[in-house]
Amino acid sequence: MTTSRDLTLTGSLINGAASSFCTITLCQSLYTIKNFRQAGKGFPSPNMLYTGYIANLCSDGTNQSVALFSNKYFATVIMGSKPLTPVERLIGGIGSGITAAPFLCICDRIVAVQQLHLKEGGKPLTITQAVRTILDAEGPKGLWRGLTPTTVRGAINFSCFFGLQKPIQEEVEKRVENKKLARYMSFSILGCSAGVVNTPVDLIKTNMQKTIGVSISSFEVANQIIKESGRRPIAALSKGWQPRIFLMGTLMPTMAFFSDNIPKMLPGPLYTNKR
Repeated sequence: MTTSRDLTLTGSLINGAASSFCTITLCQSLYTIKNFRQAGKGFPSPNMLYTGYIANLCSDGTNQSVALFSNKYFATVIMGSKPLTPVERLIGGIGSGITAAPFLCICDRIVAVQQLHLKEGGKPLTITQAVRTILDAEGPKGLWRGLTPTTVRGAINFSCFFGLQKPIQEEVEKRVENKKLARYMSFSILGCSAGVVNTPVDLIKTNMQKTIGVSISSFEVANQIIKESGRRPIAALSKGWQPRIFLMGTLMPTMAFFSDNIPKMLPGPLYTNKR
């Protein structure tokens, strides 16, 4: 049976893009709810749920493509296609998240501005209007606002996706006989866990990226969130943890399902010899 492990580097890139398209199409509304909750804007109206969909497709598509490509490159070129140890898989996952972050950050910024800044009449900005708003206020560097928390979040997410999934699945298989079910349950467990761990980082990123024309660091945003909430730091920086956990617990197994099955439909030239 063909799997993602049999893909070439180009095949891995295409698999990431196609898997992301399917995943975001199903999960876009969860992203929107998460952003609104973290920005203190309550719940979005139904007609806002798919605001930023195209930009998010570009965002996550680039993120997943670069991450799957980077992880494949690490496993085949750097490590020579030998079986990876748990530590090596963890390192590969962290590296994949860091590599994808600069590409992801640009589109994430555009999505945040689209969703959280409305034009006259209460309608969301278009992608072009969001980009123009950022460039006019901050110049090209404004597209990378929030890069530090984006990088940390990516390292956490992909260390789970690539590095920690196998040992978690082995534990789940001791209790669940169906291996496919155990695989996707492990991704859901890891997604929820990653959501808990990186909610503060994601909250800081969202609040950095929604602000236009004001230069502010991650630490300043964190302090601002804590002061405005009047709560203890951990509680203040956990704002929006419920939709974040639900998003990640849904997103990871969905992404895994599509990245497992899309390779079966890709043409022969995208495959290398099976291991």
